[in-house]
Amino acid sequence: MNEKAKCCICGGDTKLIRTIQYKDVVEIQDDLTLSIMICDSCGFIFNSTPYTDEQLSKKYTVFSNYEFDTTKKGSAESAKNIKDSLRQYDFIQRNISDVSSILEVGAASGYNLSLYKKCGMETFGVEPSPMNTQSAKHNYGVDMFCGLFDDFILQSPTKTYNLVFLSHVLEHISNPFHFIEQISAMNDKYIFIEVPCLDYKFVDEPFGLFFDEHINYFTLESLQNLMNYNNYGLKNAYIHLGIGFSCPAGLPAIVSIWEKGLNHDSVNLIRKSKDLLEDYIEVSDNQFQKVNGIINDIPQNAKLAIWGCGNHTSRILASTNLAQKNIVRFYDSDPKKKKKKIMGIEITAFEKDDIVNGIVDTILISTFVAQKQIADYLQELNIECRIITLY
Repeated sequence: MNEKAKCCICGGDTKLIRTIQYKDVVEIQDDLTLSIMICDSCGFIFNSTPYTDEQLSKKYTVFSNYEFDTTKKGSAESAKNIKDSLRQYDFIQRNISDVSSILEVGAASGYNLSLYKKCGMETFGVEPSPMNTQSAKHNYGVDMFCGLFDDFILQSPTKTYNLVFLSHVLEHISNPFHFIEQISAMNDKYIFIEVPCLDYKFVDEPFGLFFDEHINYFTLESLQNLMNYNNYGLKNAYIHLGIGFSCPAGLPAIVSIWEKGLNHDSVNLIRKSKDLLEDYIEVSDNQFQKVNGIINDIPQNAKLAIWGCGNHTSRILASTNLAQKNIVRFYDSDPKKKKKKIMGIEITAFEKDDIVNGIVDTILISTFVAQKQIADYLQELNIECRIITLY
């Protein structure tokens, strides 16, 4: 644990605010501790003990949550992805017009870039997933570099773009100051940034913001400091609440456009990063006590299956006595996790026969985002099994 890490934005001293424990992160690391730090000077909040670059690369290339079918044009896009891309497109169109070229880092399926390509803009994407890179070309005629951004800049050091598009990217970057410096070298006008924020949070999954893949936890204060230090001024911004879509690690989010060389007069904020972080931790602690109580009440002789093998499960395995219960199955619907293991137990898809044959008599739904969907499905099966929800 690095309790004396320097702030990568301003070089100021930082201090440890909280540690978050994870256990058995699938295929990545047995145990993980997030060390949540804050800079006393600029309000930047970050995890000083993230995954290694090699581990992150594996997560993004093998376990991408944003992969699309290369053969199903249009229908492969989720309604949410289409809605988000159109929302962002509208914001950009209303605020800037002098753009003829765009680079998107973390370009997913290429659908977003296709909107700008249709307008006659020069487009290019950087995307770690080979499947997404193929999908972009096949479905939309969008060209992409398949790999990480550091590899891309080694191959395209002199090319510049009017607009660089960063949607839910900056929270994953180990040194955002250096990253924006690199982006600036290939940008001559604007940077679009959408990033999860602490400025406005809901009471939902406790500590859900501290997703294991996220390194940085921005507020408008810290994002503004990052961009100002890199000679960008705020052109416009708003907070996207994402009502109707549950994503504690990703929403609400700051949506913003930054202009190179624009006057750096900062928006003077009443609520500072430190206050927002302390409030979030206090509410999460209260929520987590309820979760812990539910888990404590699970009988030791219950034949327990855990449905959900993501970061939520890794976090409660490390922070409660769940690992001491009689766990006999781990279920997950993600095919990428099939035959992987948690606590030595192989992850499988849900099997009704496990209950019929008496292998499982209790199912704990260990996900905030998909809890209702799973619970409704199990209720429809009308099976003799205790179903436990945490929220």
